[in-house]
Amino acid sequence: MRASVRAGARAFDSLFEGSVAEMYVDVLGIVTCGIGNRIDYGSPDPARSLGWVRRSDGQPASQSEIVSEWHAVKDGKLAWYHGRPPRPIYLSEPALSALFFQKLDANEQILAKRWRNWDQFPADAQLGCHSDGWAAGPLWKAPALDRDAGVLDFQRFAGPPGDANTDPFCRGDAWLNDDGNPGLRPRNLANKTLFWNAAVVLNDGRDPDVLYYPVELDG
Repeated sequence: MRASVRAGARAFDSLFEGSVAEMYVDVLGIVTCGIGNRIDYGSPDPARSLGWVRRSDGQPASQSEIVSEWHAVKDGKLAWYHGRPPRPIYLSEPALSALFFQKLDANEQILAKRWRNWDQFPADAQLGCHSDGWAAGPLWKAPALDRDAGVLDFQRFAGPPGDANTDPFCRGDAWLNDDGNPGLRPRNLANKTLFWNAAVVLNDGRDPDVLYYPVELDG
């Protein structure tokens, strides 16, 4: 992973997922925290190793408090919304950061194996792939994308120029199906810019270590 990608990934993903220090359930009723980090695989075990803190005194939460909060959120279907009353425990900033980078690094290993030329991807392309992987899992099925990656054809990743928000023809091979999921549309549009930038970087011989997003390059 290029250094600029690692430096920018957390801020980028928080644009689309938010960053929530408390437990909440997503639209599927799955207990989640951080930047869309799932901590629900049928039990509270994934939550127990994280750095939860009591709001009452700022001290580390006990295992029983973590488990109790997980069940309260799960059973009560407590979604996140702006202005929600504070919950009794939350994640410290170091814990939020560690949780994000743990998942990012795990995804990185998978993406680097998926595409053997991963190190040749410009920074914008790497962040775009991480973005798709964050939303859909790093092994999401995209055979056309895999073919594009083999020849570093990031223009096909991005799709033709135009307004991809309204024109499906302008959606490239990296576009995730967002039918019925309007919250995914902003991420898809950002990814299109990232992959377009990557194509320009290769075509124009620009520095591949630089992350150009959110600027959209002319090319």
